[in-house]
Amino acid sequence: MAYINILVVIAMILACDYLPAQDCDKLESEGRFSSQDEDSLELVKKELLFDAYRNLITQKMNCMGLDAKKFWEKFDLDFEKSFEATAEALKKNTDASPSDNKEDFEKKLRMKRLVSKREFGSLDRLIDSYSILKMSRSTQYPNSRFINITGKIDPGALRDLYYKYTDSNQKRMIEQMLVTTQVKLTDLTWSELGVQSDTDFSDSLKDSWMKWLSANWGRFFKGVYIVNDTSVSDLEKMKFTTGYDSSSVSLSVFKSMIKDSQEQIVSGGKENIKVSNNAVWINFFINIKKLQDNRMLNKKEFEYSGYYIIKDLMSGEIVGHYDFPIEKKQYFMDEISGFASSVASYTYNLPLGNLGAESKKISSLINEENKITLELQNISSVKDILSFNEELVNKGARFQLRPTLESYVGDKGQILLSYQGATEDLKKFLSGLKNNRISTSKLITFVDDDNPYVLKLITTSEEDSGETKSR
Repeated sequence: MAYINILVVIAMILACDYLPAQDCDKLESEGRFSSQDEDSLELVKKELLFDAYRNLITQKMNCMGLDAKKFWEKFDLDFEKSFEATAEALKKNTDASPSDNKEDFEKKLRMKRLVSKREFGSLDRLIDSYSILKMSRSTQYPNSRFINITGKIDPGALRDLYYKYTDSNQKRMIEQMLVTTQVKLTDLTWSELGVQSDTDFSDSLKDSWMKWLSANWGRFFKGVYIVNDTSVSDLEKMKFTTGYDSSSVSLSVFKSMIKDSQEQIVSGGKENIKVSNNAVWINFFINIKKLQDNRMLNKKEFEYSGYYIIKDLMSGEIVGHYDFPIEKKQYFMDEISGFASSVASYTYNLPLGNLGAESKKISSLINEENKITLELQNISSVKDILSFNEELVNKGARFQLRPTLESYVGDKGQILLSYQGATEDLKKFLSGLKNNRISTSKLITFVDDDNPYVLKLITTSEEDSGETKSR
């Protein structure tokens, strides 16, 4: 008997590993409301249901991978702004009527607020269906009321409402790309390079890098600007949105926050540049060290090192960073006609090998759509693909996923997945789908856990027989 009990416990543990922690189709939630003595039962019930609806919606957003905290902050902020006019009008009417006292005004204001908040955003249209499990009140505090319900949320309507209030689907056009270059010489002088000053050398580099950035990243920015090296410290001190995280507030909120922020004027050579709050700054730092100067062979040897940093001035976030590998270069002076140009050309190419890969990071700042191809294996029918795509869209709503079936041969399908955001974040999201159950009752697994782009659907019987081990 003990042996049987142990088997039952083991079976339950194994089953728990493959069942979702929460049934995201039919959810349960509790609503609370602190009533007042004059409140009718109808009002109490409406307020309880409204609070329960909000909790249901929060749970569904969590299931869909949406940021519920971000949504409610923006939603409630918009409500307060919209209610200001109502409150002001009520106050004027109260002031105009001598018979109304402050207590009457507070009661009317409370009732107006309750009704307006229930109607704001039409949250009830997100509820496909609900059932009341029970209603209760506290024995210790009779005005504390409770309701427990189960309900289903329309995921499509919720997605639309979420993006409406968070601006998550807005594209950001960056005003400026600012380019600075710092060149440091070690055991070397500018005259040895064949130039009169550091600006002659660095200006040539900045101009070349600006042309590369305009040609390759021009679609991300309204303009690319060269900034003098002396302004680097000014840019480092800029704090347009100190204390705020660009990923946790909407674009419209960001715009309102930075409207009154400090302005910074930096030197751009021929004219000063008024730095936009909505700018990205790339700073190149280059160190050129002389290792050898063989006058007999008329040969010089230099060592090159350095890095670049890309910073989003709107959020203060470091978008990209790259340390150049240390490189050594020999120059035979008899064979070189323009020594300074040769050194500048070599320096110019140092970051380009990695700079092209930063495009995806820049595109994530403007919510540009990216695309990858997924392979789905062990498909029984088109219904499996549709069910899998539905799971992607519902759980990955924050990426605004758009899966498109490209091919379906045998038991394999190719899905073109369009998404917004950083690729690394999407990769983590896909990895988190392991053991999720789609509507055809199959589980999502991976052929290789390190590669979330090749997925495999399995049945529970396959899982039980151990056929899902990564190969």
